[in-house]
Amino acid sequence: QIHSVKLGEEILARAFKKNKISMTNDVLDAACRSFKFESSDDLFTAVGSGKISWQGIIQKLNGVDVKEKEKKIEYLEHDTPYDRTPPKGIKVGGIDNLMVNFGKCCLPIPGDPIRGYITRGKGVTVHRITCRSIRQLRMEPEREISVEWEQESGKLFTAGLKVILINSENFIKEITPIFDGCTTKLINYHIGQAKRHNFCTLIIEIPNTEDLHRVIQKINRLKSVESISRLQYSEFRSLIRSTPAFLGEK
Repeated sequence: QIHSVKLGEEILARAFKKNKISMTNDVLDAACRSFKFESSDDLFTAVGSGKISWQGIIQKLNGVDVKEKEKKIEYLEHDTPYDRTPPKGIKVGGIDNLMVNFGKCCLPIPGDPIRGYITRGKGVTVHRITCRSIRQLRMEPEREISVEWEQESGKLFTAGLKVILINSENFIKEITPIFDGCTTKLINYHIGQAKRHNFCTLIIEIPNTEDLHRVIQKINRLKSVESISRLQYSEFRSLIRSTPAFLGEK
């Protein structure tokens, strides 16, 4: 609860500053009365844990209409699947033990530039800075929070690769030795055909971008491979929606 108090206070401080509201005891008392909280710490906890939004508090205090804006953000949050993961591997704004989620829209791994956003009811969600979801999340900069990777977390993260193939017949047999005896694990794969080429989608677990680049280089050297790239946002969404079990969804 202490962590939610600190986080909620930080979020409200930013929101009040943006809306030119002084964060005085009288203002906090008024907000507490509106939401039937006994203390400002209870109010901060509710905001920090995602139970109520800062927009709702501002609306109560000065009548600002933010309902339509909230609908857009809530749609984004419900539309984007999340990998609910313990906070091992991530430091959040200097606060420990917060619930951390990794957006499956982009599946960040250590080494990726990242941003964190307070997500209602889901703690802090981490996205790669290149993730398309961030375009919508930037509508509420007060929900952004500083996040960074821990140096050595010992955790494996999910990543996806798309391989364009010259010859798909023996590809899986060729790549199997690449994953033998190393920390990177091949979790699943799918071979298909699109337009004029064959391709293989690989889902792997990997500790960081350094190891990811190493795996990419090894696969790219195979004679059966034309090119290899990390899966993009739209490709992840397509996989998740069409085959929920593909990325471990229940």
